[in-house]
Amino acid sequence: MISVKIEVLSGLHSGANWTFSNGEVSVGGNSQCSVFLCDEVLPDFCLRLKVIGNRVLLKEVNPALHGAGELIGREGKWVYPDQVFMLEYEGIQFSLSVVDQSAVILARIANAFRKRVHGTLELVQGMGIQLVLGISFCLGLLSTVTVLFLGTVGGNNVQAKEYKSLEQATEVEVTAKPNQVIDSVRQELIRFAESQRASYTVLEIKDDSVNLSAEFTRIQMRNFENLIQNLARDYGANVAITAKLSLSPEQKLVDEIDIQSVSFGSQPVVMLRTGERLFLDASYNDLRLVKVASNAIVLQGKSATYELPL
Repeated sequence: MISVKIEVLSGLHSGANWTFSNGEVSVGGNSQCSVFLCDEVLPDFCLRLKVIGNRVLLKEVNPALHGAGELIGREGKWVYPDQVFMLEYEGIQFSLSVVDQSAVILARIANAFRKRVHGTLELVQGMGIQLVLGISFCLGLLSTVTVLFLGTVGGNNVQAKEYKSLEQATEVEVTAKPNQVIDSVRQELIRFAESQRASYTVLEIKDDSVNLSAEFTRIQMRNFENLIQNLARDYGANVAITAKLSLSPEQKLVDEIDIQSVSFGSQPVVMLRTGERLFLDASYNDLRLVKVASNAIVLQGKSATYELPL
């Protein structure tokens, strides 16, 4: 069986991976894509493939992707197993690989069989021939007694096993209720917003999907990236999580501050390239200067604290 594996190596979804064994597969910054990457810089469309039986058809690829040279011009052609393509756009890296699952399974079975045979041969070599014959005789006698004894109660054992299997299946079904999973995801998202003193501009929660938009500071965005990785690891098989993130207006104001120099003395002064001077407790674009150190300045905004390295 052939499958397509997409693995993200950097960006908001770093470490996440998806595997598809049938149908059309698309990757991009559009929420309609099979693999929706919500990094702001990513284009709506990166590439599109289709898994057809035991083959993978390359349908379309964005020429702006770095590393796409090997794929460009191959639209409408087949991509074969064991091929790996590294793609990148504005620092967002992901890999595309085609995996032959049947070959992987057969290799694992062969390795396990080789280990079993090797272990048996070592055991036989370590024992004398007389001991081997004695053990064989005892095992044959034991198997004969077991067959004679269990012949009368086999039916009852089969019924008991079937009942136990049914009982276990019921327990699994109860513990895998979708509403419990989606409720856990909702609580994680709410706890994150409270701990970061942040909020979501959009938060839509359905039975098996979460769609959200938010404006974060850079630190909040890094923390949210860790949260997304944990949620994808714990609930990715049951819940589709899509997020569209952007920098908060306050963070954009901080990014626009261009420091020319800092003077230390009885009262530190921060000189901006615009010619303005900032003293301690001074306000600049609704940001208050609260600390001046040798390696950074600290600004207090309405919703967060910002540190600018010098």
